[in-house]
Amino acid sequence: MTNRMGNRLYTPLARWLNTKVRPPVEGQSELHRAAPVLAPGDVILVEGRTRIAQWIKSVTHSRWTHSAIFIGRICDWEEGDIRSCMRQAWMGRDDDYLLLEAELGIGATLSPIDKYDDFNVRICRPQSLTRQDARRIVRHGLGRLGHQYDVRHLFDLARWMYPYCFMPRRWRSTLFETRQGAPARKRTICSTLIAEAFYSVDFPIQPVVRKDKQGNLRMDMPNARLCTPADFDTSPYFDILKFPWIPLSTPGIYHCFPWEQAEPEDPPGTAINNRVWRPPGQLRRALAMAGIWIRTLRSMAGFSGPR
Repeated sequence: MTNRMGNRLYTPLARWLNTKVRPPVEGQSELHRAAPVLAPGDVILVEGRTRIAQWIKSVTHSRWTHSAIFIGRICDWEEGDIRSCMRQAWMGRDDDYLLLEAELGIGATLSPIDKYDDFNVRICRPQSLTRQDARRIVRHGLGRLGHQYDVRHLFDLARWMYPYCFMPRRWRSTLFETRQGAPARKRTICSTLIAEAFYSVDFPIQPVVRKDKQGNLRMDMPNARLCTPADFDTSPYFDILKFPWIPLSTPGIYHCFPWEQAEPEDPPGTAINNRVWRPPGQLRRALAMAGIWIRTLRSMAGFSGPR
């Protein structure tokens, strides 16, 4: 009974959360120009414009709200199992550049790379990733095709990042469930899907480095269900690739950019630096938490404030 009611509410909730509340902006990178030089395993970070994207921004304190993994074209793969799996999931052409992602309301699926042409994106390339491990990562991700999007995972992630959130502690989080013999999860989110694929080949994203009693360095893999898109951006093991609209291919070419004079701002020194009263620490944290939730609810409702 509860599952049927949840399934009925999921579709309209996903449609409402996927509603765009921000107008499209001109991206700083040309993703379609970058596609021919991308390699399987490259991670694409996206700054979303939907209600759920605004909520993720408030929770993670990062502009990157979505992540996808580049798997290339079907015609470029020599491995028969990968080609057949991609053909079953993709009804387009074999020469389309494809991404593997987990999207709210759809689940784990394949998408064309030009889907994010007018989005602000960042390309993260894993350092020294071998061709063999790239194939294993792609196989691992393709094995998750059809998995549903885990909405509860997002709320549990918010509880983990904001321990003072207004939810009863008896609502147990699912982030650390490791029951023996439990069936394999059939739900995931974008960053967890990618993190699990990289962990399958022992590739680090944000490892915990520590020393044992003998002084030897040890590395621990964090929980993949705690991974967010921002972790790939800040990871020391991923390089950032940039493809700007006007590449700096010639020394000094930036002098030829079509610059325009900006409107003058307020002259410096006009701000009044008066000493103001600051509330105590506990009250300040409570006020900050209330402000975060108010901004989150406002962004999810698409309210942009007075104009």
